[in-house]
Amino acid sequence: MTYNSLQSGLTTVLPLLGASATAAPQVALAVMGIGAAISIGTTIWNNFAKAAENARNKVDESVKSYQEAAENLESLNNELTTNKEKLEELLAIDASSRTKEQEDEIANLQS
Repeated sequence: MTYNSLQSGLTTVLPLLGASATAAPQVALAVMGIGAAISIGTTIWNNFAKAAENARNKVDESVKSYQEAAENLESLNNELTTNKEKLEELLAIDASSRTKEQEDEIANLQS
């Protein structure tokens, strides 16, 4: 809506509402100003909402990455504990009684 068409319409309507037709330019400016303020406010809100959504998505991705890393670390720690226990078990066997496979496994676990 343009200023001129708004002013023209208000010039017709204002007298019906008991107001002076000479107030049409001021009312038109006020209406356009309110419309502009609403438009600016809506744009700001939409930008804020989009930024908040992007931030939430990044947080979700970070949480997922952290959880995956924590699970991998736990798995590796469990594997390390198992290997350490197995090595201690094999080393507890008298060296002269160990099989070739046990010696190979000891060498593999120590490397």
